[in-house]
Amino acid sequence: MPSENNTLEQIRQVFSDILSIKEPTAKIPSFELISCLVFNFSGQAKDFFSLESLRRDLRSQSGTSIKRSSFSERLSSEKLNLLLSEILSQLTLQLFHLPLRGRKLCKLLKVDDVFLLDSTSSLLPDGANEYFPGISTEAALKYHLCLSLLSGYSPWNDFSEGSSHDQNHFPFLSLLRNKLLLFDLGYYDFFQFHQIHKEGGFFFSRSKEGCALKITQIKQGLPRWCLGKKLSELEGAKYSKQDIDAIVEGEKNGELFRFRVVGFYNNNERRYHFYLTNLEVEVKKLRKVYNLRWQIELFFKGCKQSLGMEKYPTKKLGIIINLVLVNLIAQTLGMYLLQEGCKEKTKEEEKLGISFQRVFLILNLLAEDFKEYILSAFERKPPLSFEDKIKLFLPELCDPDKNRKNSLQLLFSLIL
Repeated sequence: MPSENNTLEQIRQVFSDILSIKEPTAKIPSFELISCLVFNFSGQAKDFFSLESLRRDLRSQSGTSIKRSSFSERLSSEKLNLLLSEILSQLTLQLFHLPLRGRKLCKLLKVDDVFLLDSTSSLLPDGANEYFPGISTEAALKYHLCLSLLSGYSPWNDFSEGSSHDQNHFPFLSLLRNKLLLFDLGYYDFFQFHQIHKEGGFFFSRSKEGCALKITQIKQGLPRWCLGKKLSELEGAKYSKQDIDAIVEGEKNGELFRFRVVGFYNNNERRYHFYLTNLEVEVKKLRKVYNLRWQIELFFKGCKQSLGMEKYPTKKLGIIINLVLVNLIAQTLGMYLLQEGCKEKTKEEEKLGISFQRVFLILNLLAEDFKEYILSAFERKPPLSFEDKIKLFLPELCDPDKNRKNSLQLLFSLIL
C-alpha cells in the first residue's frame, strides 16, 4: 500500500511508467496526446471546448500536424482506452490510505470513513442518444460516484445513459465495510439497507414521506401510544419537538426488515424529518450528519465549472468513453492537490476549510504548468520549479477570509 507521503514525482512516475512505450508508427506519441487531453480538459473551465480546439492545441504542443480523421480515430481507439484506464487505476492507488482529515468525526461515529454516493449528468449532442438517451434532453451521460468525504479517494465509479435510475448503479458492498454511506432518496431501498448492514457497513438515509414502517420500540421522544403506528402517521406531529429515537419494522417481498429511525424537528417546515440508519451513536450527535451529503454536490459543481464535465462535444461512443476517463484522471489529480493542502495544515479545522470547488479551480489555473511537469518526464525541458509554484497555490485552497467558515467546517462544528 502506498505511503501517505505521496509526492509530485510519484504522480509523474505513473505517467512515465505507463506511457514510456516505443511507438514507431505513431505520428504523435501517446504521452503527448494524453497530457494534452487531461490538462486541456482541466484547463477549460466554462470556456467553449471542442475537439477541433483540442487538435489545434495538440499540434501547437507537439509541433506535429494530425488530420481530423486520424485524430478522431486516435481519440476513439481501444489502445487509448487501455492507457487511460491504467493511468487512472495507478493514480487512484496513490490516494488509497486513511483519511487526512475528519478523524474526530470517524471516532465519534465509530466508522473508518464517510462515503458519499450520488450521480450527475453531462450533456451530449443529440446524435449520441443511440447510446446515451436522456430524460430532459435528447442525449445525456450520467456519472455515478462513491467519494470519500475525508480524503477524496474514490473507491467506485460508473457511468450510464442519462435515463438510467440511480438504484441500478451501486458500489460493491464489500467496499462499505465499516464505512458510513450517505445518499439521497434516489437510492432508497430497504433491501439495500439490509445488505449494507449484513456486510458490516453503515448507512444514514432520509425516510420517504408516507413510509409504512411500524414503530416497534421507543427509546426517546415519543409517547407510548405511538407503538404500532406507521412512521408516516408521525410526520406532522410535534411531541414537544424532542429528538426521536425508535426502532421500526416492515416487510417487503416476504422479508422482514428492522431499522433504527431518528427524527429531528424542523422549525422552518414545522414538521419532523426522519432518517433510517444502523449507526449506534447518541441521537443528538446525528442531527447534522445527513447534511454532509451536500459535499458531493459541491464536488460535481467544481468538476463542471473547472474540469469541462458540463458537456462532452462528440456523439461518437469511443470518444465519449475516453473523455470520461480523461475527466476522472483530472479529478484524481485534483484530490491529490487536496491531500497536499492537508499536509500543509496542522489544525483539523484548517484541513476542513479546503473545499472541492477551490481544489478544482486551482487545478484549472495550474493545468499548463502541471502538463509541462508531466512532459518533463519524457525528456522534455523541465518547468521552472513546479513544486514551488504548487506550494504557492496551496493556501488558496481555503477561503482567504479566515473568519468565514465554509459549509463543511460549520457542519463539523455542529456535529462535534
